[in-house]
Amino acid sequence: MTAAAGEATAQERKRMRWSAAQALSWIICGEPREMNRWTHDMGPRIEHARETLARAIGSGQVQAWGRPQPHAELERLPDGQFRIPGLPAVVDPHGAMISRLPHKPYSGPKWESIEFDAKELEKAFPLPPSQTASDWMENEAKRLANQGSKGKQDDLVKRCMDSVGCSRDEARRAYRALPNDMKLRRGRPRKPSA
Repeated sequence: MTAAAGEATAQERKRMRWSAAQALSWIICGEPREMNRWTHDMGPRIEHARETLARAIGSGQVQAWGRPQPHAELERLPDGQFRIPGLPAVVDPHGAMISRLPHKPYSGPKWESIEFDAKELEKAFPLPPSQTASDWMENEAKRLANQGSKGKQDDLVKRCMDSVGCSRDEARRAYRALPNDMKLRRGRPRKPSA
């Protein structure tokens, strides 16, 4: 790989990363907003979003990248720092590791400029389906249940798309959001025992 190709790949990866503010905003409202685009109604939900993000980092669902000191190169944060008992570390919207507990200052490594891979965040925290798609899917699943049957995923997804004009992904999310007893299990049906 040439140096120019390596630089282009690094720049491409950088463009796919979101700031801590964007990551927390995605968890709060499903939109990666920078701090200057946050609204007042997001404020009360920051604490929950910080804890949710910290759990995702600690479990390895989401990787965090940051600078161990000002002006240093970006490095991957060790996810174990988010699993240390008695050290409830979270990432704030400004991209710094802080303590979740106001009365207990954070005394661990001082990471800053923390950012996240956009695709990992979208996978770990998928957008909910639209209310229209959810309502259609739930009503259709109930209608089928009242008839003593369950619809196949592919059929319900296609009919949802046709009925409400949603995307395939949105219809699939609406299907996945159904309670398990309203969904047809994947695979072959069991043969009745003799």
